[in-house]
Amino acid sequence: MYPLTPVVRDPFGVTEVLRSTYPDGLLQMAEWLNALGGFPLVLVLPLVFYLYFDQRRQMALVLAYLLASQSIVFVLKSFFGLPQSPEIYHVIDIIPEGDTNGFPSRAAAAATAVYIGTVYEVDTDKKRLWGAFAGFLILAISISRVVLGYHYVGDMIAGGVLGMLTVVVISHVSDGNPVYGFALALPFTVLAVPVSGNTQAIMAMGGALGGVMASLWVRNSDSDILKKIAQVAIGLL
Repeated sequence: MYPLTPVVRDPFGVTEVLRSTYPDGLLQMAEWLNALGGFPLVLVLPLVFYLYFDQRRQMALVLAYLLASQSIVFVLKSFFGLPQSPEIYHVIDIIPEGDTNGFPSRAAAAATAVYIGTVYEVDTDKKRLWGAFAGFLILAISISRVVLGYHYVGDMIAGGVLGMLTVVVISHVSDGNPVYGFALALPFTVLAVPVSGNTQAIMAMGGALGGVMASLWVRNSDSDILKKIAQVAIGLL
C-alpha cells in the first residue's frame, strides 16, 4: 500500500530496534527532546539571537530557512500521503493539528534548518564545536520522535536531509541577503497552502511575505527608528 515502506522509511528494521531497546525510564527525557524540534520552541533560538544579539541579518536568514523547509515538508507530506506510525506505538499525544502524515519528518527538517542554519550563519570562532553540538541535538530529537512512536527512522533521515539542503541552497543563492532568503522561501510557502490546507502553512506564507517586506524596509530606510521597527517586526513574524 505504501511503496516507500519499509525500504526507505525503516531501513534494516532500525525503528523497531530503537523502540525495543530504549529504556522506559528515559521516556520523559525523550518528551523533552521532542519539544526542542517542535513549535514554538524551535523558534526560540533564532528569535533570541535576533532580538537580543547583534545577529539580525543572520537570524533573518535562519527564519527563511525554517519557513522554506517547513513548507516543502507540507508539500511532500501531501504528495506521498504516508501516515505516521500506527497509533498503537504512540507513547504520548503529540500529533499537530491537521498533520497526520509522517514522511518526511517536519520536526527533523525544522531542527536541522534552525540549529544547523544558526551555526552556519552566526559569527563565532567555534563553529566546529557548535556544529557538533547541533548535530548531536538533531540526532537526539530524531531518536526521540522514533521512540515516542510517531515516526520511522527513514522519516527523520529524510527530514534532516531536506532541512540541510534548504540551508545550503538558500544560503548560496541568497548570498547572505535576507530579502532574497525570504523571497526564495515565499513560493514554497504559497504552494504549501492549497496543497496541504494546513493553517501553519498559511502562517508560513504570511511570515515569508512579511519577511520580504520588512527586510526591504530595513535595507532601504534612512531612518534608524524605522529600521528598528522593521527589525522587531521580523523578529515577531
